[in-house]
Amino acid sequence: MIPFDCKLIIFDLDGVLWDSNNIHYMAYSYVINKEKLTPPLYKHIYGKKTIEVMSSLLKDKYGEINNNDLVRLVQEKQDVANHLLMSNIIINSDVISVLSKLSVNYKLAIASSSSMRNVNLFLRLANLQENFFDTIVSGDDVISAKPSPEIYNLVVKKCNISPLNCIVIEDSISGIKSALSAKIKCIVLEGTHSSYELKKYNIYKFIKSLDELC
Repeated sequence: MIPFDCKLIIFDLDGVLWDSNNIHYMAYSYVINKEKLTPPLYKHIYGKKTIEVMSSLLKDKYGEINNNDLVRLVQEKQDVANHLLMSNIIINSDVISVLSKLSVNYKLAIASSSSMRNVNLFLRLANLQENFFDTIVSGDDVISAKPSPEIYNLVVKKCNISPLNCIVIEDSISGIKSALSAKIKCIVLEGTHSSYELKKYNIYKFIKSLDELC
């Protein structure tokens, strides 16, 4: 399954290591409805940074962005999401065993559009130490979110490993585009999208569960 020349496996977080998509959708819905903003389809915003989503929604409604409102909405969405995530432990035990097995032969990294606050919450709930991963890059560390290749370029740079010797585990279209733009092979965990929906992309492999990686 993993390419023979792979040295580093880079994981997206939400939807891959953490079954948190529904939680984030609920958090977005709460804030968007409360502010009477026009709700987008979640598949159109999935994988993007919260600040980019809220900026777009505010601009669509008002024609301009009030920075105070933007900061408030981003913080509110993150607070609601974190509260829901802490109340709903949604980390499959298979994730821990899969990561432990893979770490024997590969370096591991996380590349998430979520805030570092969210990544740290995952690590704490999963009972994982930050140093379990060779590097962790969050949305706080980049200017442009996925589908920009910036986040994957940064991971590769930090790990000092050629993109040719890496593999990305993704589930969203924006994440897939990001990985492929960074010249990294991509394994897609089906669920957010089916293999049929993604047939136009140059996907290395499709999997239905993470344990297929071992």
